[in-house]
Amino acid sequence: MLMFLLALHTIGGPAPKPPAAHYRIVTKTTSEVDLSAMGQPSQSVVMVTSAFVSITVSDSAAGRIAHIMVDSTSFDAGPLTSQMPPEMTANAKGTIFHVFVVNGHAMSQLTPVPASLQAAQAVNGLELLLAGFRTSKAGDRWVDTMTTDTTLSEGAAKGSRISTWTAKAGDGGSVQFDATWSGTTTVKAPTGQIEMKMSGTSSVLTAGGQLARSVSSTGIGSASMAVGGMSIPMKVTTEVTGTTLP
Repeated sequence: MLMFLLALHTIGGPAPKPPAAHYRIVTKTTSEVDLSAMGQPSQSVVMVTSAFVSITVSDSAAGRIAHIMVDSTSFDAGPLTSQMPPEMTANAKGTIFHVFVVNGHAMSQLTPVPASLQAAQAVNGLELLLAGFRTSKAGDRWVDTMTTDTTLSEGAAKGSRISTWTAKAGDGGSVQFDATWSGTTTVKAPTGQIEMKMSGTSSVLTAGGQLARSVSSTGIGSASMAVGGMSIPMKVTTEVTGTTLP
């Protein structure tokens, strides 16, 4: 379908290439792992992924087509970084996303091509940036549901999230979308499985009908990790920010 949309968009000769918008997306996940069942003290694991992306947008009859290029990524887990598999630490430079967006909602899942764990960490931030395309005025309210189903060679993740949004006036004619959300995620890997429940808040600052200027999201929840016949409880917090670059 996307190929046909692109073909229709170019009929009549080449059009000027739209300018790219540049962003930095930072995703921080903190996990407090209770290892008392193994006779060990609790362990805190902090993982931070930074992604620099360029987003080019073209209009279509029913919405917009977003082409997202990952310019570079980095990963930091402190002293645990050296113990991470190479798939986790590999730079995702050159990875792309293609998605059709209608009124701020991605009509298909944001899937990195080729598959990349670091690029996948930026998906939440990208979804929030694309939400800026929504044309809402101060006082508007709506509910949005997002589902994910990602399968990589390292494992698979399925999840859903329900967000309740409210729009309010921002500075300089901008509009701010604020949300409270809750969701669940199941991660399956050869070494075990994690069941997670999260809730939190998100914020999107936009000029209205445009890519967001900045976004943020925070979440907190609990998880259960099944490994070697044991169920290991975890407390998880997440922080996501997306900021415009010159």
